[in-house]
Amino acid sequence: MDMYSRNRTKPVLSASGLTVEVKSGNDKLLLVDSVDFQIYGGKTLCLVGESGSGKSMTARAILGLCPKPCQSYANSLLIEDINYVRHKRVQVSAVRGDRVSLIPQDPMGALNPLLTIGRQMVEGFLYHKKGTYKDAKSKALELLSKVRISDPETRFAQYTHQLSGGENQRVLIAMSLMCDPAVLIADEPTTALDKTLQLEILTLFRDLQEALGVGILFITHDFDAVSFVGDYVNVMYAGQIVESGSVTDIMHSPAHPYTKSLLSCIPRLDQQNHGKLPSAIEGTVPLPVSDFQGCLFYERCESAVDLCQVDPIELRKIDKERHSRCIVDVHTIEE
Repeated sequence: MDMYSRNRTKPVLSASGLTVEVKSGNDKLLLVDSVDFQIYGGKTLCLVGESGSGKSMTARAILGLCPKPCQSYANSLLIEDINYVRHKRVQVSAVRGDRVSLIPQDPMGALNPLLTIGRQMVEGFLYHKKGTYKDAKSKALELLSKVRISDPETRFAQYTHQLSGGENQRVLIAMSLMCDPAVLIADEPTTALDKTLQLEILTLFRDLQEALGVGILFITHDFDAVSFVGDYVNVMYAGQIVESGSVTDIMHSPAHPYTKSLLSCIPRLDQQNHGKLPSAIEGTVPLPVSDFQGCLFYERCESAVDLCQVDPIELRKIDKERHSRCIVDVHTIEE
């Protein structure tokens, strides 16, 4: 399916019960704990949380790239109506770089310095689409122009050291679009860039999303990036989704204590927070052992009560499009 004609009213990626686990001694660690989410064409779902919360491991599970000894599985993993859990004959590796593309956070580490930009761009197209080199080069030049690389013909023949960091990041974005993917997974793609370049890349993401109808999973810890490119947010903590909803709702009215704590770490210049310094979240993300009872955020939560330690806390509906994994501030609505 051509990306320009993609249906934007149905999910391009839908995951149910996506889990990544690893054995640690006598314990089993749930690095990603049975998460559910959907991504629609032309929309961006942001995955937010501290380092070690399971964001990148979620992306690896989708792509079938979890490192050993980790094991990943899911109830279902649908990419444009094909369930890659049930269709064993269709390997995830067959769609990696084709239906689903990854944009890593470090362009200099992701690109091969010994190969030209053009050689790296056409490789995936020739493998997945079985087209000619002429077709692949034409597609690459078109996309280099689309991501606002000047003089695409010259850049196509150059090496990574001849381009700036921002240009190499644009090359990665163009490369990820070579096979008209349904889903882009952007794993903190602006971390290695300065603030000016970050804004340029985020603007590019937003423009491409609107023009091409591709669904984006945007992994970040930066709420400024979330507010700029995101439509929906999943807040992740210790392998679990603790809150989900629209960007507007979560940025302006967070429900879960962890989301509130993350937002309180952001320097604010508005009058409402005038004179207040950003706060830090005390403690660290715990090991998510499989037999843990209660709330994983309990030890770091200022709102915690004894009941938070007793039973597993489920993700519950609190509004039409919002869910939260908390028994203190959450009041579920009637269905």
